[in-house]
Parts: sequence; C-alpha cells; structure tokens
Amino acid sequence: MYNTNFFREITTLKMEIQQIMKGNFSTFMQKEIFEQPESVVNTMRGRINFESHQVKLGGIADYVPEVKRCRRLLLIGCGTSYHSAVASRLYYIRETRCFLYMCIKEVVFFIGSFWKS
Repeated sequence: MYNTNFFREITTLKMEIQQIMKGNFSTFMQKEIFEQPESVVNTMRGRINFESHQVKLGGIADYVPEVKRCRRLLLIGCGTSYHSAVASRLYYIRETRCFLYMCIKEVVFFIGSFWKS
C-alpha cells in the first residue's frame, strides 16, 4: 500500500564541524556573547522561586553536613569561579548556621604561595 523504498542522494558537506557549530557568527566568542541571555535563563530555570523570593542551589545543599564538620574551608578560583566563591561565602555561613573560617584565593596567588613553601 505504501512505498517503503526511499532513496536519497548522498550529499557531502564541504564544511568543517567548527563552522557548523559556529552558526552564522564570525567567531565563537561572538556566538557566546549573543547566547549569554539564553544561558543565564537556562541556568536559573527551576532554581528561583519568585513567590517566596528564594534561590535553591542544588548540589551544595547535599554537602552541608560535611561542610559543618570542617574547621576551615578553602575556595580557590580564577575569574568567574573566584567571584562565585566570593558570592557563595554568605550562603555557606547561612546554610551551616555557624561561622566557618573561609579563605578565598585566586588560583594565581594560591599556586605562588604553594611554590614558595
């Protein structure tokens, strides 16, 4: 009843995989810049409760018992991860309900002090 024999012409693409992934943007950096708003929305999806004005950070909450047992916590980052560590300091103190000695270092300074000792 139906014709199940489909024939398609094989077409060879003359593009590199990088060109396909880059889309219509001239550089990957330009692509990343234009995708930032969508990335931020996707990152926050399901984590913000606008009615109760609360943010739930999944993953960190699972480790609160371990963090409470620590005497000190060393957060190391570079660039965005460093600023994220600075921003999360208050979160750790609030969630563990105790003052935790936290040291936040940029990786450059951490490695420099490591090699000097």
